[in-house]
Amino acid sequence: MWNAADDNLKMGKEIVIYTGSKRHPLITVTKLGRKKLQREIFVKFKALLNNYEADENKPEKTSAVEFREEEAFIDAVSVRGGPMEIAFKHIKEEGKISSQNLDQFKLILKKMWFGKFSKRGRGTYFSGFEHTFVGEMSYDWRTKSKITKGFHNWIQLVSEKGAGRLIYYPPPIRKIVNNQLAIVWAKLQWRGAYKTSGSSFFIGTSPAFEMALYTACFFRSSQCACRINGKPLTITAINYQRKGYVLTAYPRL
Repeated sequence: MWNAADDNLKMGKEIVIYTGSKRHPLITVTKLGRKKLQREIFVKFKALLNNYEADENKPEKTSAVEFREEEAFIDAVSVRGGPMEIAFKHIKEEGKISSQNLDQFKLILKKMWFGKFSKRGRGTYFSGFEHTFVGEMSYDWRTKSKITKGFHNWIQLVSEKGAGRLIYYPPPIRKIVNNQLAIVWAKLQWRGAYKTSGSSFFIGTSPAFEMALYTACFFRSSQCACRINGKPLTITAINYQRKGYVLTAYPRL
């Protein structure tokens, strides 16, 4: 999957990560990196980021335009020879799905990532994509404060930081950073709501790679052991009540 993801940004050349303790942006995308972010997969991913209510207690309504954006993104990640096709073949070989080809598998992807489900007796407006890649805000009655949930994507972090809606608190709690792979567990505040436990995410990775990896792990185990570019990792990918919906997905550190 890693080798098939040719849209990953190159460390040092297209993206720079700061892991020190001074007040400095965690992520800086270079001119070359910004050019790569104009590729179709990134454009279609970013189109989805403003489709959700940040407050998890507010109902979600998917417009016809947003529905088409979801379909376009699923098409973009489900290309021949890409990470998702590799994930699909792996899942099929393990007998976890009945889909005969990648086009049929798109229906499963649409449900597991964008299908709405209910939690704790509340409305049917939760989704795995929103929680994992966009983030949600809730209220902690114990501390009487707003909290951030999910938010496991570097593109959303860069976007919200640029919009003035996110504060990053250096240094990272933990990190894996080398000349190819970067994963960070960081403290942040989003729209005035703290992520008290910190949030972990890949940096510089293509949405196609992340979707494929999380999807493969979703069908294997909630705590999925894998090897990324030679590095052993554990991915959390939870199937909500075994109903076929992603509850959350992220790299563990």
